[in-house]
Amino acid sequence: MKRKEIKELIETERKLREQYQESLRMITQAEKASINNRLHEMNNLREQMDRERGIYLPRDMYEREHKSLVDKVEQNYKALGDKVELVALSQVENKTQLWFMGAIITVIISVISISGEIIIRLAWPGK
Repeated sequence: MKRKEIKELIETERKLREQYQESLRMITQAEKASINNRLHEMNNLREQMDRERGIYLPRDMYEREHKSLVDKVEQNYKALGDKVELVALSQVENKTQLWFMGAIITVIISVISISGEIIIRLAWPGK
């Protein structure tokens, strides 16, 4: 082999090595971009989970608060039932009182009417 051929071979090998190095650099950049993209997506997912974690209640807290609300509703329902019962009794008592007052007024009017009739007969015996 001649010197010129050897130089050409060396130059060709050098070019091939440079192309190989460039290919490796490009592959490394592509992989780095891919990893950065995946890390960015993972960060977005983590941020979304953190936001949602603030929206939703833990199950034990939900069950505790739900039970508390159910107890309050039951207490209010019982209290309301007691009040309705008292109102119904009060209405019965009011009706009884009104009937009794009506009877007393009727008796008073009757007594006044009879008394008036007696007074008129006593005052004017001829009538």
